[in-house]
Amino acid sequence: MSSNVEIIDLFAESNKKMTKKVGSDKGRIKELEYIITSLDTSFDKGDDCINPVTQEIVLDNEYDALKQELFNLAPDSKIFKTITSSITKLGSSKVVHDPPMTSINKCNGTEEEKNQILSKWIKESAMGSKISSVKKEKYDYPDNWFSMSFKHDGIAVSIEYEDGKLVRAGMRSKSGKDGINVTEKMKYVKGVPQTLSDGISCIIRGELETPISVFNRKCDELGDDAKANPRAHTAGSMNLKTAEEMKNRGIQFTAYNILKLDRSPYKTEIERAKFAKDTLNLNFVKTIPFSVKMLEVFEVQHRRLDFLVDGVVVSVNNLQEQENLGKTGNSDAGNPKGKIAWKFKDEIKKIKVKNIVWQTGRTGNITPVLVFDGVQLEGTTVVKCTAHNLGIIRTNKIGVGSIVEIIKSGKIIPKLKRVIRAYGNVDVPSVCPSCGKNTIKVKGSNNALALVCKNKKCPAQNIKNLNHFLTILGVKGIAESTINKLVECGAVQKPADFYRLTVNGLIKLGITKRTSVLIVARVWMIENAEQEKNNNNLLKEIKIRQKNKINIPFAKLFASFGVKNAGREAGRILADNFNQWNSLKSMSQNDFSALDGIGPIMAQEIKSFFEDNIDLIEDVEQFFNIQMVSKKTGKFANQYFVLSGALEGSKAKWKEVIEGQDGVIKNSVGKQVNFVVAGVGSGAKSLKAKKLGIPIITTTELKKMLK
Repeated sequence: MSSNVEIIDLFAESNKKMTKKVGSDKGRIKELEYIITSLDTSFDKGDDCINPVTQEIVLDNEYDALKQELFNLAPDSKIFKTITSSITKLGSSKVVHDPPMTSINKCNGTEEEKNQILSKWIKESAMGSKISSVKKEKYDYPDNWFSMSFKHDGIAVSIEYEDGKLVRAGMRSKSGKDGINVTEKMKYVKGVPQTLSDGISCIIRGELETPISVFNRKCDELGDDAKANPRAHTAGSMNLKTAEEMKNRGIQFTAYNILKLDRSPYKTEIERAKFAKDTLNLNFVKTIPFSVKMLEVFEVQHRRLDFLVDGVVVSVNNLQEQENLGKTGNSDAGNPKGKIAWKFKDEIKKIKVKNIVWQTGRTGNITPVLVFDGVQLEGTTVVKCTAHNLGIIRTNKIGVGSIVEIIKSGKIIPKLKRVIRAYGNVDVPSVCPSCGKNTIKVKGSNNALALVCKNKKCPAQNIKNLNHFLTILGVKGIAESTINKLVECGAVQKPADFYRLTVNGLIKLGITKRTSVLIVARVWMIENAEQEKNNNNLLKEIKIRQKNKINIPFAKLFASFGVKNAGREAGRILADNFNQWNSLKSMSQNDFSALDGIGPIMAQEIKSFFEDNIDLIEDVEQFFNIQMVSKKTGKFANQYFVLSGALEGSKAKWKEVIEGQDGVIKNSVGKQVNFVVAGVGSGAKSLKAKKLGIPIITTTELKKMLK
């Protein structure tokens, strides 16, 4: 018998749960900072944006909710000091961006919330306008005052031209003031001119992206190396070591801004777009006068485009008026006040649940999956979607026959959004669907009830853990299906077994000699092994690598084990605080939780992992040379600095100088801080430093300390 229930928005509910304090505000702040840093880093690298605590893919609106919660708890958090909190390291070659590459404030949330944000922005942006005619639509604004263009979802890049020649190109970094030098790679990006007409000098900014049609072809060509979506493919391509590897990646460029052009023949966003297309022959974003009607048209159109778009950028059309509005925080790296991004809503489809199956994941969590008749969603046919966890299923009484709404997470992963009508019974498995061992119910992050398999030898967990291990180490070309075969035939049961594989042993399992040689070569991380056609040469290289062992950074080895709730950022924190790998084995939970960036939940997981897996860990160690953080010998070794106010040459410059001398930059003033470097506008931090008796110095005094 069906029963009508109140319509429940799972994302709204999850957002409410996110605001629940975990232990204390301080503990929740640390957890949120850890999650957001992990998500920003994954986004930067083109990896799936997975919450390191819940292990679920995070939607844009969920990400925004996390940042809003953190802002409510800690508006001065280090997360808000920079464009992104990604910890992706810049290469040795960098490009300085002048002006900085900034972000754009967003209209996100429900339709009502987005309308309120946009209305407020329009009113503030139109203030001071001398134009009297006003549109009488959903919003009030001066006639022709605003323009609009698609917000492409790619990788931001800034390209500089001098006397018509392309001289520099750089991606955006954490600060927005510099970025990785990708000049050579621009030769292989469609739509990037190597020269401009009439010897023009300027800066052109835009998005690197992969057309959806091209991405689909590349997935077939690249096989195991293919990424999950076009943006991830683009990011992965830009992270390739050499420019030549970019040749056949299918990357293209779409411009959205022109800067530092002397005597520019345009005064508005719309005129600039026309100049870019007609004179410079650039692929420039579609830019038209703003109207509410066209906002709705763009929302419909974007699902039929051959490139990823996640919203509309609304701008003050007149470039001088836009410049006059300034930037948030009156900082050169602040978001421009004359622009705002209207985020599109996710496509939603209503389906009827035909079956519920349960899948065991890498960490042992058993996830319910809803099965239904195929529906078209974001351009593809989907027949199933994740229902998150046991708690969602039980609380909302989801069973066979229930009517629910689904969306695509990141336009890739089908995901349950809302329960419209609950129906049927919930058949929860008492044993793991993978190994048959008894399941248990556990309350996890935000009190979400999860069904868990605790069997350490569970095949589903083992294969996924083994795949995670190789992926994090950087082993390429060994698919999960190959790992599955190796596990099934007994050749691999734990990570160290990969390094015991032999060519003859694999041949005896029925694998061809060539494939056997490539598997062993890839495990030992011999680059471009497939390009060496002589098996004997590869075998010689394998023997050399086996004798010398593999050099691996401390943080990467830690992350490869897939400790629950503790990923790469946790590995970096541990590496920064311990100078010996073996030190981790004897540390207590309190030792771990005392570290900045590691909360109580993560500390408990790390301690438990080392206690429960010591044999597995020590078995792996013998095949690696674990590289610790190099000994600090700079002038500022083991000294902590806080940068405050406007500093000569920018904070980024002095941060680089201090860290170059092994100093550590802190975001807040505390007892462990040795110096506060203060410039114009330094307020609360200087006052706190005085109260604590911490020396306050200028950049001039800092220079003297370097002599």
